Amino acid sequence: MEKIIAFMIRKHIALVAILLVLGAIPFFWFKPGEVNIGGDSSRLYLYDPLNYLKNLALYPIAPGATGYEAVSYFFTPFVTLFIILKKIFVSSGLVTNVFHGFMLVTSFLFTYLTIVELLRRNSVSNRTFIFFAGCIGGLFYIFGPPVGNWDKAITSHNQIFLNPMIFFLLLKFFITDNPFYLTVILLISFVFSTSFSYIAAPPLFSFYPFTLVYLFIYKKYIVQTPFRWKALVLFLLLFFAIQAFHLVPQLSVLLNKTSYEFKHVFTSEGVAYGLDFFNATYQGIKLSKNLASIGQMDPVPIFQYVLFVFPVIIVLGLIVGSSDRSSIRQKLNHLFLTFILLIVLFFVTANITDIGLLFYQLLFRLPGFAMFRNYYGQFSYVFTFYYALVLGYSLYAILTVATKKIRILLYIVLPVILILHGWQFITGYMVKLPILGSKDVVVPQRVDPDFEKTLEYIRGIPTDGKFLTLPLTDFGYQMLAGANGGLYIGPSMIGHLTGKKDFMGYGAFTPFQEILFDRIKHKDFKSVQLILSLLNIRYVFYNSDSYIYDKFQGFPYNTAKKFFPTQQFVRDFIKNLDVTSVSQFSDRYHIYERSDENYLPSAYIATDAMYWNALFIDLAINVFPLRDNRIAVINQIKDFAAMQDMETIYLESKNTSQYLELFVKRKSRYATPHISRKLSWLFYPLVALSERNDLRSHALVNDAFIDRSIFYAEKRVRELDTWKNEIPLKGNVQSIKELDSTWKELREYNAWEISLVRYRRIIGELLSKLEERNESKYSSLTIKKELKNKFVNHFTQLKGIVIQSNKNKREKKYLLDLIYGTYDDIQSELNFSLPSATKLAYGIEDAPINGAYEVYVDKKTLDGLEISDIELVYADQKLVAQKNSVGDWLNFGEVAISIDSPQLIVFNTLNPTNLAKNVQWVSPADIRENNGNVTLSIDYAADDDFYGMTTEIKAWKPESYYLVSFDYQTYGNPFRVQTYELDKSTGSPAEQIMQDVLYTNVWKKYQAIIQSGD
Repeated sequence: MEKIIAFMIRKHIALVAILLVLGAIPFFWFKPGEVNIGGDSSRLYLYDPLNYLKNLALYPIAPGATGYEAVSYFFTPFVTLFIILKKIFVSSGLVTNVFHGFMLVTSFLFTYLTIVELLRRNSVSNRTFIFFAGCIGGLFYIFGPPVGNWDKAITSHNQIFLNPMIFFLLLKFFITDNPFYLTVILLISFVFSTSFSYIAAPPLFSFYPFTLVYLFIYKKYIVQTPFRWKALVLFLLLFFAIQAFHLVPQLSVLLNKTSYEFKHVFTSEGVAYGLDFFNATYQGIKLSKNLASIGQMDPVPIFQYVLFVFPVIIVLGLIVGSSDRSSIRQKLNHLFLTFILLIVLFFVTANITDIGLLFYQLLFRLPGFAMFRNYYGQFSYVFTFYYALVLGYSLYAILTVATKKIRILLYIVLPVILILHGWQFITGYMVKLPILGSKDVVVPQRVDPDFEKTLEYIRGIPTDGKFLTLPLTDFGYQMLAGANGGLYIGPSMIGHLTGKKDFMGYGAFTPFQEILFDRIKHKDFKSVQLILSLLNIRYVFYNSDSYIYDKFQGFPYNTAKKFFPTQQFVRDFIKNLDVTSVSQFSDRYHIYERSDENYLPSAYIATDAMYWNALFIDLAINVFPLRDNRIAVINQIKDFAAMQDMETIYLESKNTSQYLELFVKRKSRYATPHISRKLSWLFYPLVALSERNDLRSHALVNDAFIDRSIFYAEKRVRELDTWKNEIPLKGNVQSIKELDSTWKELREYNAWEISLVRYRRIIGELLSKLEERNESKYSSLTIKKELKNKFVNHFTQLKGIVIQSNKNKREKKYLLDLIYGTYDDIQSELNFSLPSATKLAYGIEDAPINGAYEVYVDKKTLDGLEISDIELVYADQKLVAQKNSVGDWLNFGEVAISIDSPQLIVFNTLNPTNLAKNVQWVSPADIRENNGNVTLSIDYAADDDFYGMTTEIKAWKPESYYLVSFDYQTYGNPFRVQTYELDKSTGSPAEQIMQDVLYTNVWKKYQAIIQSGD
């Protein structure tokens, strides 16, 4: 058998056969004419590269919505390549198959050539062994975990073949000093400039630093010839000169302090952006799977455990490689490659020891390291490549000492394992995965010929009016069913292939998205028309295909389907837009045109001018509806002299009342704690010490410190939940507050009471520091409201943990009493008090000039209150309602506004309405009512959660604020108070909007401000 293999190697038969098979594989993935377009990068260059080049690659402005800066020049050479391929092969499906075949062939070939180049320099070499080692390494590389990214691959996926290709060419240069290889790299980098652009930064910085370190070591210690520094410097200069056409424009964006890119590279926002995602995902990446190069996240089929043969081969190869007949340089190179592999193993795994994890988290403080938030996805290609190199080296070392029988066994078994492992990839399953949100819809498709006609028609429309594409999706994805049942889901085909901007999703309507969808919900189509006019929308494209709507119940329609549950709702919406059908292709693709009266072009002559200190659309919709859309609005003060001639000045007062801070959502940046160490573990005190040092390392009482404190508090709760039946009781503690005064760190941890002490101590220190100074971006009231909600949730969880534990009834009662007391202590320390809910302050911002301004109040906001029930005060001046009101707007006369000394308008509610007056309480227990006082009599049991009483508030309004206030006494028993909104169709509780815990031995007043839903 070895003689046959040797003959095939000498004649290159085996290598050519492998390359032919690999190149042919993609031709069996798709049916004729099918392309796998879609995903975040659209891949529309596979389908129509010429129009893709004209409408995206040559312009720095995004082709959709209102347009934003998006430098895409790097696409130019790459897309030009596909224009050439399309000219040669004509069919988009054929172009797709040819390019995928090229990717597979080059990925394998250059991995193979690299292994062969490194091994053939061995002083004692065997061509058969080298060939087999190279083939196994090459097959391992292309059938490794990254094969899962082919169905909706982004352009950076090209690294799968570029990494081994560039590595091999650099290796040849370092060995031969021949500048020809650098010249080839320059040519490749130009053609595939997408992979050397800003968007490809993660693949670049995950691969080339390790590669250059290894190659410099290889040059110095293995090749041992002088470096050609001049050639390298010239190469770098030429490289940056060639890439300057897209790097220079991108550099100006990167250095712009207001840009998204600057914030994510150089600010703490970028650190949080990367670290939050990392903390939420690192627990799912397992070292054991990476050692065998098994894919992460998904369940592991039993067969894949066979892949552990490869780490065994690597270890055996290192052992026998140290004693074989290879030169000392080759043994040294084997160790160098293994060392690089271990480093990359750390970067692709992250969660290797607590110290390793902490170090990885600290790396996110480096500028730009946030690009590795999805670190496994970025380093997996690099890891698989170096794994393949070390595997080839180790396999060669084993073959040199193995018996003939073992060698023949390896010749048969290893290829079979790799082929079986990659079988789903070979058969095309990995490029036909179901699309997220569907059960059986896949990507590969033949573009519908009727839609191609639609694109051609849109391309020929002479005006610059924008398109509204329906049905809308959440993320601005276009959904298009193919002629074969496949589906395109990705960026707009209209925007990318026709030169017309279109609006496709919720975020595309910035800054009008919230008010637009609010008007849609309330069927205020006049306001919708105005918003569409302001966005210069002239046409409506509607895809009425039920397939794209009915096949997806959630993503990508989670929000959109709240407004348009079915296609019929979309059709009804279109009928109310005052549009005329101008073209239709088949029964699915419809194009409508809005009337000239409603359409507002990008440039127009204004009929009126005004100043407005808020969003113009709010003025036009909520204040005085406009007779004419052609109006010039200034909302920034630039020229005070010009303000004197302004026809109208509107100022919107802002509610600056403190109670609004209760409804500000602080952006928390912490993941769910991972519990792996028992409290009885010998080294658990070191874990606790690490936590203490982590908290003390925060010099500021900022959001990071708050998040970390909450994280460790939740960790205490999760530890009790995880080990609730194993953690013992001390059994003699009167109160956690008392124990807190005597317990010291590093002594004892394995007890329920100690965990409660540690929880209380974390919260107590947080509250204490917040009282001293708050360096968060949020107010103390916002933070305290969040903490109060956290305590309620933790209390509820702890109560459930105790009840579900295997403790006896006496022990449960003992623990619950400790928990109730701890909750009461923490609530007292929280010192949470509500601001006034009946005295509201409104600030006047951005007044352009001093003068007398009329004050108007929207009658609808009074919600049934009479004018006598309210009072408006401005600078100690009580305002009186005038008779000359305008519609629903009550005129309260004039006030003198000064730019230098702005005042607040105070809105007092003198006689608030009591919605709970005379309500009926219902309970299975005994209830007594007397003069508005309600008494509930129950038999208390520690684990009983049954007794309570409910009432229904009838006069409940959506999107409103309410004050809940009552006196209570629970006689040392805990009660939950909850507010639910009822489902209108069923009358049953649908959504909880408030939950709190009542626990006291004295009479107290309870107050909360809540917000009703929509």
